[in-house]
Amino acid sequence: MKTVIQNDAYKKFLNYTESSAWRGKRIKDVRHQPVKPGGRAVATLFEQVRGDDRPHPRFRLTMPPAIDPKPPKSPLFVAPPQPPTSIAELQSAIQTAFDAAMPHISPDNIPAEKLPNRSIHYFRNSIRAQRLQQWTDEARAALNGWIRDNHISLRERDPARLLLEEKIDELYAGVVLYDNDDTGTYHSYGHDAPFVHYLEQILQSLPADDHQGFSLLTPDQKESVRRQREQAQTHLDYLMRHKYAYDGIDETNIESTLGGLLTDRDTRNRVSETPESYSSLAPQYELLRIDPGCGHPQAGSYVYRDQDKLRLQDGTTVTVPQEQLRRIPVTADRLTFVRAPNDHRLRRGVRFDWDGNGYVQQNRVSWVSWAGHCDIKAILEQLGVTFNDMPQVTEYRTDSGTTTVFNRDLLLEMTASVLELGSRYRKQDGSGLIERGIHLFGGARNDSLPDRIQFQGLGPGKSFRWPLSRREEAFQIQSLSDGGQAVPVDQAFWRYTVKAEPPEFSPNPRFLKTLEGDYSLIDISKMKLVAKSKLDDFDESTGYLTEKEETITLDLGAGNTSGRSYLGTSVKDAANRTLYKVYLDYKAKAIVAELFRYEKSGTKYTPAAVPQENITIPLVWPIQCTASRETRQDDPEMFQTLLDIAIRQAQNINADTHATSEVWNGTVTKIERQKVSSNPAKRTERWQVHVEARFGKGTLDYIVQRDAVGKPIAYAPVPNPTDTTEIPDFLWQDFPDVGSKAKEGEDWLVNDTMMARGIVQVKRQISAPGGIYVYDDHIKNVYELIYCGMAGYRYTVVHDNKRYGFKTESGFKTALTRFKNLRAKLSYQ
Repeated sequence: MKTVIQNDAYKKFLNYTESSAWRGKRIKDVRHQPVKPGGRAVATLFEQVRGDDRPHPRFRLTMPPAIDPKPPKSPLFVAPPQPPTSIAELQSAIQTAFDAAMPHISPDNIPAEKLPNRSIHYFRNSIRAQRLQQWTDEARAALNGWIRDNHISLRERDPARLLLEEKIDELYAGVVLYDNDDTGTYHSYGHDAPFVHYLEQILQSLPADDHQGFSLLTPDQKESVRRQREQAQTHLDYLMRHKYAYDGIDETNIESTLGGLLTDRDTRNRVSETPESYSSLAPQYELLRIDPGCGHPQAGSYVYRDQDKLRLQDGTTVTVPQEQLRRIPVTADRLTFVRAPNDHRLRRGVRFDWDGNGYVQQNRVSWVSWAGHCDIKAILEQLGVTFNDMPQVTEYRTDSGTTTVFNRDLLLEMTASVLELGSRYRKQDGSGLIERGIHLFGGARNDSLPDRIQFQGLGPGKSFRWPLSRREEAFQIQSLSDGGQAVPVDQAFWRYTVKAEPPEFSPNPRFLKTLEGDYSLIDISKMKLVAKSKLDDFDESTGYLTEKEETITLDLGAGNTSGRSYLGTSVKDAANRTLYKVYLDYKAKAIVAELFRYEKSGTKYTPAAVPQENITIPLVWPIQCTASRETRQDDPEMFQTLLDIAIRQAQNINADTHATSEVWNGTVTKIERQKVSSNPAKRTERWQVHVEARFGKGTLDYIVQRDAVGKPIAYAPVPNPTDTTEIPDFLWQDFPDVGSKAKEGEDWLVNDTMMARGIVQVKRQISAPGGIYVYDDHIKNVYELIYCGMAGYRYTVVHDNKRYGFKTESGFKTALTRFKNLRAKLSYQ
């Protein structure tokens, strides 16, 4: 490779950005400034940490209240001429005061010219919420004053406070519409949609070491570009290994379905499964290389197996005698995929344990068919960061001489991939993790988890829970009976016995407690249960793991003293085809697990007992047993904080609006809240909250009980026995805080995901702030590009690996012409 001669022409080229003719804005000088990309969220992308001499990437977003352009005069709550002295007078005074204030509370009085171009719903909702909060504060202050001055009798003070709190809640009833910004994608599996394309663009734009343009860089910037390439490639390799599945995932045909070439990360060559592992469920891999010292025409080249052929890396068929073929073992954790959907080089029948469960499964990985990054989509839409003004950044690199266009889709990919890295940081003294940002969650995610039964063992920690796995619906209780009397299964797991009209509720005597947010625990000792159980087995023809379903019956009464009941199977080691068959043994008063190994005999795989590895777990007798079920309707109190944020602060939130299916996160576009009925004798009210979000809608139907002064003290969902109404699974809101290096108090932190994936490198360096130096060249480059897209720098020039921005095309073209002229005058040797 020829390198540049560092003469006067080179010096003029290198120093042009320091000349008086240069008009580009150094992005490093402005990248810390806040931007407002969607009209409501404020974003910053770089932070100068106290005690550090250089700013680090830190992507933070906040949503401050809208500034009221026409604030109402105080007070909004206009008290009556004479203080109320009874509940009836108070009720009239509150209603009269609100009716008088309503024209001033409504945002309809804001002139059209004062409305923003974007996030109009947020602007209006925020202003109304602030004005309504002002009225609420003034109303409470007025009531406290009337009580203090003894206008309201001692007997009626608590009812007066109760009345006001009920009225305030009613004021927040009604319909609220939210800005409906849509990214247009959730970077899903099953398509060519995950956020990998921008990384390919970045890698193509960076000059390689053997590129003539690489010699134009100064020494420090050469090292930086090398790190950028390495870090960007590592970032891409991780995403291709874990986040890309063009046509779903079939682990027995991985390349064709995933749409990528199985590749060794270190050498960038394609790998092959070893013939010795063909009969195993845990494939082993190797690189194949033609011996460099042999006389073969392709000596030294790497090849790979494609069924019964050997091919060079470009796909050309080649014949190689076995004695000339080197076999180099490669562990599976070194492998990734090179994106190549529909490419003719994709091999059929290549096996790979994609989901990392220890073995190759024969059927497709089912969850991939619906999975994606709807959580990232929801965050972006919640914040209004959707780039719907269609920005793009056109960038020219003076080293490689290439121009790259990062259009709206690529800028969106960048931003989504940054948020996917998360806000968790690792303390660099090894003492733990810190979560930054704001992450709120309401409800308990419904994962279609199995029902569970727990048997009490003969000591602490000796209990036995079945099933052992958390596989979806692996164990479902179909019926329960107690003393011959049928027990309604769903009602048995309710926390409360609920009466919808008039609204009231009382504790369910069978209910013990809630586990893991939404598992209801009940006592089923002495009961009889019938359940459907999913059982694992090994197919006698193929040896692959299969699944079947059986109905099991358990009699937990004290009368059973002989025989045993079958619970199901539990895989010990799928790769070695071993599993336990598990029984409740009444005679042994124990759980008994018998191990079997499936071995090939002729053309079939048959089970052989391994009695020396059987397991017995003695139980308390008579049987003490509990059952737990993941409840579809969560405690409504879990939703209230986020509902208040959405309704009383007017901030956008997100929801999974389907409580029985896979997770579908989406930003909320509408909330309608109404009071259905009340029961004054019990101080209970029935409310319904209808939520519409990106991927569906659902209704929370619940009863709230208040204390004597109006504070909510308990909630109960109104049961939906027909199971026809969709129920929101959970609500959430996220304000990410994604950086590379940070300081929290006196602790120095590094983003945990970036470290784990090798996207940044951490070097112990005593002279550096915090004793560490973080090499984050790639992330810094990405954050600068995002900043340019958000801040209006639509044209950029990267010179000596430093980025300069232009907001007009004319300035960019002038710079481009000058650089191309200067570059043409360079000499090489």
